[in-house]
Amino acid sequence: MQRVVLLGASGSIGTSVLNLLRKTHNSFSLLGISVHRNVEAAKKIIAEFAPKYLSVSGLGENDLPQHLPVKLLPMCEMAAIDEADCVVVALPGLAALRPVLAAIEAGKRIVMANKEAIVCAGALIGSALLRSHALLLPADSEHCGIFQCLSGEKNFRGVFRRSESLDHVWLTASGGPFFDLPDSEFDSITVESALRHPTWSMGAKISIDSATMANKGLEIIEAGWLYGLRPGEISVAVHRSSIVHALVRFCDGTILAQMSPPSMEIPLGRCLVHPEKIHFAGKMLNPLEPGIFEFHEADRKRFPCLALGERAFSVGLSAPCAFDAANSAAVEAFMRREIPFRAIPLAIEHTLSTINFAELSDADSVEEHHSEAHGIAMNFLKKRF
Repeated sequence: MQRVVLLGASGSIGTSVLNLLRKTHNSFSLLGISVHRNVEAAKKIIAEFAPKYLSVSGLGENDLPQHLPVKLLPMCEMAAIDEADCVVVALPGLAALRPVLAAIEAGKRIVMANKEAIVCAGALIGSALLRSHALLLPADSEHCGIFQCLSGEKNFRGVFRRSESLDHVWLTASGGPFFDLPDSEFDSITVESALRHPTWSMGAKISIDSATMANKGLEIIEAGWLYGLRPGEISVAVHRSSIVHALVRFCDGTILAQMSPPSMEIPLGRCLVHPEKIHFAGKMLNPLEPGIFEFHEADRKRFPCLALGERAFSVGLSAPCAFDAANSAAVEAFMRREIPFRAIPLAIEHTLSTINFAELSDADSVEEHHSEAHGIAMNFLKKRF
């Protein structure tokens, strides 16, 4: 029986993990959960799964209901607790960084369903992993797909190491809800329309990132860190059906593709039971369906956030951290209906052109740089819009 700590239990990824635990209750038990402010969700999870520990990051102890049948712990302490066998990181944004570092230092098996911590602090996380016996498994569908394609290679030793036979990687993108939208209509894009993703059911922030294709920029940076890839070795292919999640070309000219239905339960399940597999109860993939293998070039003029992510990856240093922070600030403002959709890349461009890049050697410096970039983007948007 594997004891699981679930960080970010009330979000969309956390909900998928809980569904998996229901189906695999003979193999896993829920040891601890964290939520930000959603105490009602936490109470329901506690009633069903009876975890031993709870962390609530957005409220003080005095704001919590009395007599909860759990022990309250700080999140980083729970991520490193001796009793845990596996830590699932489903936290949004940079909030995942310190818990991930704590879990790595404690030598945990980590299911990583957060890209921002790797984007902003890849060097820090990679260095910590090399000093630890922890195992980090990427749960993003694309990066889990790359992992599966590489797993059969003789020299593959996990993430944050370069596989000698690896030549090139393609990440696939759905294209979001505006792939076919005429350029003339971009000025009228609303928050509601940006949230209507064509194939995936996701949280609000990642849905907006998919609509701008900033998400694919973040995933390029993440893939670079996870698999030792350099600029020019990662491409993006728009794949509307979201069936192929990654393609990997090897030095001998062969290409492997990882395909599965667009469900987060599949990569999360693969990570939870790696190297085994779980039974998928949804609709299975039929490779003979028409149009299932269609690919398109990504349009970086209509979706400049993708090009800005590639630029940050090429610059290196703290540029990926600044890219993530500026994008987060702009998405927050867009969701508050303070700025138009087209302003999101403008804020990122301004921030990348304004801030000074540096090496980020610890969590403090990552958080400080992220905060600075976030502030630059917000100030630009307030003055411009």
